[in-house]
Amino acid sequence: HSAIPMVLSIIGTVGTRLVWIYFIFPMNKSLSFLFLVYPASWICTLIMQLVCFFIVWRKVKINAAPGDLAR
Repeated sequence: HSAIPMVLSIIGTVGTRLVWIYFIFPMNKSLSFLFLVYPASWICTLIMQLVCFFIVWRKVKINAAPGDLAR
């Protein structure tokens, strides 16, 4: 069950960085602006992972027996 988080991590890091370099970076070609891609890709990856987590958590919670998730 780790394939989806793995793909989201790749898309979040590599995909965000490629989009940043080809579309956003040409607007402001400075080294500090280029380095902003790292936190931007981490935030993008975090958001995608959290969305995935809550979707899966909701499905598990719905399908669980009434006492399985008591804690």
